[in-house]
Amino acid sequence: MKLRLNTFQGEIPRLYESMLPEGAAQRALDVNHERGTIRAMRDDLAVHEASPGSSADFYLHKGTDWLTFGDNVDVAPGPVADDRLYITQENGNPIIKDMGNGGAEYPLAIDAPLAPPIISLNTSSGEETGEDVVFVYTWVTIFDEESLPSPPSSPLTVPEGSSIDISLVDSEPPFGRRINRFRVYRSMTTALGATELFFVKELNAGTSLYVHDPLIDHLQELLPTANYDPAPDGLQGITSMNAGNMAAFKGKSLRFCEPYKPHAWPQQYELLASNDIVGLVTFGNMLAVLTTGEPYIVQGTDPANMIMEKIEQNAPCLSKDGIVDLGYAAAYPSTDGVITLSQSGAQNVTRGLFTRDEWRSFSPETISAGALDGGYVFTCLPEGSFQRETAMISLNAQSPSYIRTSAAAEKMRFDIYTGNLHYIDAAGMIRELASTDAGFLSVEWQSAQFHLPTVTSFGVIVVEGDELDDPSGFLARVYRDGQLHTTITTLNEPARLAPGLGRRWSVKIEGKVEVSRVTLAGDVAEVWS
Repeated sequence: MKLRLNTFQGEIPRLYESMLPEGAAQRALDVNHERGTIRAMRDDLAVHEASPGSSADFYLHKGTDWLTFGDNVDVAPGPVADDRLYITQENGNPIIKDMGNGGAEYPLAIDAPLAPPIISLNTSSGEETGEDVVFVYTWVTIFDEESLPSPPSSPLTVPEGSSIDISLVDSEPPFGRRINRFRVYRSMTTALGATELFFVKELNAGTSLYVHDPLIDHLQELLPTANYDPAPDGLQGITSMNAGNMAAFKGKSLRFCEPYKPHAWPQQYELLASNDIVGLVTFGNMLAVLTTGEPYIVQGTDPANMIMEKIEQNAPCLSKDGIVDLGYAAAYPSTDGVITLSQSGAQNVTRGLFTRDEWRSFSPETISAGALDGGYVFTCLPEGSFQRETAMISLNAQSPSYIRTSAAAEKMRFDIYTGNLHYIDAAGMIRELASTDAGFLSVEWQSAQFHLPTVTSFGVIVVEGDELDDPSGFLARVYRDGQLHTTITTLNEPARLAPGLGRRWSVKIEGKVEVSRVTLAGDVAEVWS
């Protein structure tokens, strides 16, 4: 009789230990699943020390600058200048962080001037007839962000050749928004009979009076900001999209910015979900909108023509922090497992791993997650526990499997610049999970329990593989009928087993090793046959 293990996977918790498929584990701790072997994971590496107890969230800017926050946030680089970060906060209003100016922060919203300009004739040609005109003005920041226009002035009949005094009542812009100038617009009736507002003059902030001479300051481009509503208070989940677009949400409302103008969030682009939105994630050219009910897929390049399609499947998102961009799909924790959402629909990829009760015991509403090597890595606070646990669901194998880790993560974030997954621990230290610059952890992997048709005795075991660290601390433990039978400490050599008959056999591997094959046989000749 010979038993040989050539393939190795993680756990499938929902299956009884004797019903596991070939290669599945009763227990898999700190296993790197990439190569199909039992390979020890790399250790975590401390990369930044934050303030203990005060850093609820973090972000790595361009792979070099660590930012920490006292609240949960969403951070998106700007579509125009990548040294500007656009941030929505769980318990605050959206802000801009100017990394090119020492991380200075200011509100994302630009309020419009509240008072209309006051206009009067400065000089007159003496004619009694002329065109009725109105004026408005806007505020403009140092980044060329332009606000909605002020209320219009009272109409004034302006004879041809006349100049106009324009008093800018709100000549002092609000503090903290870096507004440094005004733009003045004048109405004119076009050849098609439409009355439009055209740019006439840009003025420095603080200017209270402007004399408009039509012969000098000619009408130029149309007012572009008539629909540039500011970002609403309480906006959440800001996310970058293609073609200069950004998306965010508030309640059931999905909002989009004006392309390449992330300070402007026109109300006319709003889309509504049936349930409150929990989070957003982009993958490819699509935006996944995850709610407390059915999810949605949004497609389009122009926010004026976005198409929002409801996925008719009850797959609510239980944790915004658990949403992960897998590249080809969005993954998130739901009531019965991890859901992957793509254009083809929603799929519960962990249905074969966990029973409903097992999944609920993780308290999925506490999950924070990230992606690593095609896997869904998550930390949670299980029912009845006072300490978070971290694990990985392998999604790039033929069938998903579950791998435990010894990491003590509180919050996770994947960094696209470095391709690394980071987490912050309870002490405020930010660490890189499974860092290539760290040593190896000690793996722990136990095979399925093999039920043989009759009682059997094995005389020899060979564990083939390599030590990854010196010393590796390698152990292989053979279990017979649930009891420890023999322990060996050598790789790539036949080792004798204690005598004894049994029907249920399993093998447990420990150490800083990579194991490619395990063979149990009656004698040495049978091992190599």
